[in-house]
Amino acid sequence: MLEASTFEKAAIANSVFGGTTYPDAVTFTLKLFSNTVSLAGVGDEIATAGYAPLAITNNLTNFPTTTTGAKANAVQLDMTTLTADSPEIVSAGLFDENGNLRYRKVFAAPFSILNGQYYSLGIGDLTFSAS
Repeated sequence: MLEASTFEKAAIANSVFGGTTYPDAVTFTLKLFSNTVSLAGVGDEIATAGYAPLAITNNLTNFPTTTTGAKANAVQLDMTTLTADSPEIVSAGLFDENGNLRYRKVFAAPFSILNGQYYSLGIGDLTFSAS
């Protein structure tokens, strides 16, 4: 389950109460962290050989329309293949094109990605609920 960042919560509150324009993200960038990225977007992003953050287009193909208030990715999302073993990965962050953390995911159990492997998000792995 994704958790909304401080920036995201403020953007929603300001758009609902006060009439400011909600800052839509055209593209999200998924980054992996060796610690828990804070809700302010501060953390230790991994720097393993072959690692690159994953750009995810924010559209209805990747995130279909909801009628229940819950959204999830509808396609598998694959990162690049690493050319070295990663450190232990604790969390991930979805950032907008301005570098603002929008959502984070803290993994139930830390894991590492081995040399020659890649991180893959299955359908539904990026889930958000407005409830």
